[in-house]
Amino acid sequence: MSDVLDTQSSDMLHPLESKLQATEKSIKNLIAAMEASIVTASTKERMEQLEADKEQLHTAITAEKVKNPVFTYDQLVFFLQQFHAGNIKDTDYQIKKN
Repeated sequence: MSDVLDTQSSDMLHPLESKLQATEKSIKNLIAAMEASIVTASTKERMEQLEADKEQLHTAITAEKVKNPVFTYDQLVFFLQQFHAGNIKDTDYQIKKN
């Protein structure tokens, strides 16, 4: 059995991750240019924009992952085992919070 039960993810997750990788690569390239003493006012503005884009992408990726959580087999088994010893007709057990 597969370790991951739900491998489907949001249609938006992969493009967001690709954009994040491209943004991180741009930041790395810009840092290399700065280290080579190629610094202008537009370089600073571009770096600030890339950093803002990176933060927005991290937020968007997190939001997409929350929409479609992926559970492992062990996580699912653990969750279900919490209920194996109870009586479903017992009202105290029905409202029990773990």
